[in-house]
Amino acid sequence: KPVLAELIAAGAGSSRIANYVRIQDAGYRLDLNDKIGGRQVLSQITATPAPVLSGDDPIRVKALLLLSNLDAAEKNMAGAARNLEQSGLSPDQCALIDVRPQPVNASITERDIPLIARQWTTGGFAKTEYDIETDGTPARVRTVIGMPPFVYGPSTVKSVSRFRFQPVFRPGSATGCVAASNRVTYKIGS
Repeated sequence: KPVLAELIAAGAGSSRIANYVRIQDAGYRLDLNDKIGGRQVLSQITATPAPVLSGDDPIRVKALLLLSNLDAAEKNMAGAARNLEQSGLSPDQCALIDVRPQPVNASITERDIPLIARQWTTGGFAKTEYDIETDGTPARVRTVIGMPPFVYGPSTVKSVSRFRFQPVFRPGSATGCVAASNRVTYKIGS
């Protein structure tokens, strides 16, 4: 926020760099489940005049995609379709823009640690990759790497399968995000 306040005070509040700071701010707000604050910041971006931020500028496009997803999560399909249309992207092209899936529930607890790891008191990690359906559920969860091998992979896949994300608006497609990834580090006895 201080950077944005400085840009506004210097008369550059509608500049492209100010909107870049805003898109970062909106992402943080959405990560913290502040949908109202995130929506306000995204609306400021989309209200920026075209001479400052063109209609196909990636910052504006990303803001429109995030607004489309927020509308879809609130069951406002007309608003979701309008924002997606204004982005200029087809539903298949949406994956080209870096719109992180917004987690609703993405936690792993102590009970997710495999029994063998607790017996050995061995920490480790697992990296999973998965697709996210438009309704926010993970699909095709798979282990990319795990250490120690075969200990944390299966339990992490099971845990990640319980994650839930904000729904996304991708008409005509069941998949909202392809190849999302997650690394989980397990610490035992510390």
